[in-house]
Amino acid sequence: MKKGILLSCTWLLFSLASAQSTWLKIMPGEKGHSSYIVNDTIVSFSVINKYNITQAPKIGISMNKLNLKDGSLHAADSFYHFSENLKRNTYLDLQSRSNTLLQNDGNFVVGGTIYDSTKMGWSNQSALIEFPSFNKLSIQLNQNAKNTFIEGMYNINERQYIALSKYDNSNILNSSVTKINPDQSTSVVFRYDNSVLHQFKINEILADNQNKDNLLVSALESRKQWRNGCADAFFWEPEITKIDTTGKILWCSHPTAIQDSTNPEGFQSIQLPNGNILCSWLNWDLRPIPNPDFTYWHLDNNKNASIWFAEIDGKTGKRLWIKTIFDYLLWKCTPSPINGKPETLWLLWSDVKIANNHVVWTGSRPISVNLRNQWKYVPVVLKTDFLGNPVWYREFDFAPKDTQDKGFVPESMNITPDKGFLLTGHLQKQFTENKNGGAWMNAALLKLDSNGCFTPGCNAYDNVIKIVAPKQLCNVFPNPASQTISINYPEKIKDNWEISVFDNAGKLVFKTAESLSQIPCSQFPIGNYFIQLINPKSQNHETHQIVVQH
Repeated sequence: MKKGILLSCTWLLFSLASAQSTWLKIMPGEKGHSSYIVNDTIVSFSVINKYNITQAPKIGISMNKLNLKDGSLHAADSFYHFSENLKRNTYLDLQSRSNTLLQNDGNFVVGGTIYDSTKMGWSNQSALIEFPSFNKLSIQLNQNAKNTFIEGMYNINERQYIALSKYDNSNILNSSVTKINPDQSTSVVFRYDNSVLHQFKINEILADNQNKDNLLVSALESRKQWRNGCADAFFWEPEITKIDTTGKILWCSHPTAIQDSTNPEGFQSIQLPNGNILCSWLNWDLRPIPNPDFTYWHLDNNKNASIWFAEIDGKTGKRLWIKTIFDYLLWKCTPSPINGKPETLWLLWSDVKIANNHVVWTGSRPISVNLRNQWKYVPVVLKTDFLGNPVWYREFDFAPKDTQDKGFVPESMNITPDKGFLLTGHLQKQFTENKNGGAWMNAALLKLDSNGCFTPGCNAYDNVIKIVAPKQLCNVFPNPASQTISINYPEKIKDNWEISVFDNAGKLVFKTAESLSQIPCSQFPIGNYFIQLINPKSQNHETHQIVVQH
């Protein structure tokens, strides 16, 4: 009896894991920024660029609605800024993944940057726009500034905050945490003391999960340095400041300090359930030294750069520990086809989330390839515990033989209802001369399962406990294929398979509800294809990658 119960539970876990969908889809726009999951619909925002060689370029924002299960596009709406001075559409851009907000009424507010001709000349101005009404809110954000940028917008404990950057006529940056009041007026909660030689730029504003009246502000602190007549140069390091809602500083911490490197890249931080802050970054450059032959600072990339972690005490701001996972990444990162080694461990984080009592980080890694320009980006996902210890690592090269492919770069991440991961970003192509309507980036979404896998079962060697690794039940061959693609189904589940074939851009090129054993592919263009096999009756879901060559 106990054995029967164990087998039944195991099959249930197997079925649930196998039923998770994975897909990669292109959507309208050039660069995906942020997504929201509303019931079974993905609402995703991207920047769209309409280029024509006979006209000025128009940059706007596209709001896309897609099906969560398979990534199919339901609808897309785009909007631009119309310049009253120029009598034409100009730029309406997004600065970061935090430039959109989902309101309690189900509508969205977009914090855009407008490039327009004003009394002060050409300048960047910020605007808050409601969607889908397209109403521009009358909130004043641009006073006493030549250029204004919204770095992020945040709903924290029923209050709305904006990370605002302003540049005056002397090009001095003034960064502030600004609150939007119920009457749509604004008040500055906290402002950094900036100067020509010392400036701050806010990365993110976080709620304090231990005290609703406190905020955690993550910023980049940059300094111009002089030495022995050497010319000035900017060097930066992250800073986390804890403030109360009146702007009083409670503590200030520099997580990356006292290293042999500077200019850390991809800095991300997240507050843990115990109130401490876990940080991670890439130690990008070595500490600068004066060049003895020239009057400038000599700055070298850190060839041994890797991902570092540190934990900050949430009560005092004191750094509790710091460590790297260099050896783990050296083991996990895919070797280069040029020299057989993972020559760079340069992971550039773009987002971080807490999921199932762990921390999940996403970003991208440049790799060397035997293709034109010798490099491309691969998206990466890393799962760690609360002490920065790795649990699993994923990276994906979806088109290893495509000479035009430059990889997928994530900007943000969502946790899906099936405990999988949705990455919003863009696919890059080989940069060539833009033609009418042409683009070298495409906004895209990547859906992974709860193990961070695109192809189910990729976690077979992770030693992950209490998770059943889904297996590939079907065999798809040959690979590469030329005339036909063959499919072998398992003996016990031969019927009721639905087949969908997508090209590398996520376009559906073949679909049938019959359990075909062969798919003709002689008319498919040369390239990479994803074969999706779904059995609704047994709840199995598989994705296989095939290369078509003629």
